[in-house]
Amino acid sequence: MFATFSITRLVAYYLLSALLVIIPAAIIVILTDDIHSIFFGLSELQGEEMLNVLCDILLLALIVRFIKPKHRRLMFMSTIPKPKFVHLIVLTFAMLCVSIAWLDIMQLYTEADLNLVDSRELDPTISAQDSGFSFYMGLLFIAMVIVAPILEELMFRGILLDRLSLKLSPLWAIAITSLIFGLLHHDYVGNIIFGIVLCLIRLRYRTLFAPIFIHMLNNLIAFLLIFSSYFFDLSQYPFTSIFVGPASYEQIAILLLWSSIVIGPYCYHEILKTPNSRFKKSRQ
Repeated sequence: MFATFSITRLVAYYLLSALLVIIPAAIIVILTDDIHSIFFGLSELQGEEMLNVLCDILLLALIVRFIKPKHRRLMFMSTIPKPKFVHLIVLTFAMLCVSIAWLDIMQLYTEADLNLVDSRELDPTISAQDSGFSFYMGLLFIAMVIVAPILEELMFRGILLDRLSLKLSPLWAIAITSLIFGLLHHDYVGNIIFGIVLCLIRLRYRTLFAPIFIHMLNNLIAFLLIFSSYFFDLSQYPFTSIFVGPASYEQIAILLLWSSIVIGPYCYHEILKTPNSRFKKSRQ
């Protein structure tokens, strides 16, 4: 599906989309002599988020424009039996547990303020009562839950995975794709595992629908935690406290045990043992 889409083209599209946003912003700054004017009265974090969303939408449009119409339909076509959606939802929560456990371990052994609610998405200049709160939450929802999952799945589980699979074995293609994906996120260990599972699912079902569905669900949970943090102190509640950490050693052990019980057998049975698995065929 993405065999003709080179990585060089992807990099060129990324730079082009960035320039199409940065150049007009720079012109506005030069004409007004005020760097805050590019944010149109928004806070700095809101303005940066808006520029990021514009860049991502432009990049997504450029990529989709290159894909043939028939491939666009296949790309988002669901080939997953309905009962399997329950498995995918459980798998998503299992991968979230891996991320939570790793971030909690980092908090226990370092002074880093790491948790599932990325502090970079929290705007300290606004509160839930401010007029700009709804706009920022709407912007964040579009960025996190809609645009980012589609764009990242097209880039990593689509273009990068397919291109690397042409020259390398699926195992190496999965490893490299997931490593790059993980290192570009603040929770790199959890996202490397997340990327591996999404790659395997993409190869299993031969569609981006499943990875996009899981990615959107994962980001929706993170968004709801960010939204809730403006109203509640999540650390004060037993269930949500593990999301902001640090959790106890017992909680971390339970999270890792439960997630390994879900992720391990799922990957082995659904990916490696299925007759139509591309990954399995490559080993024969």
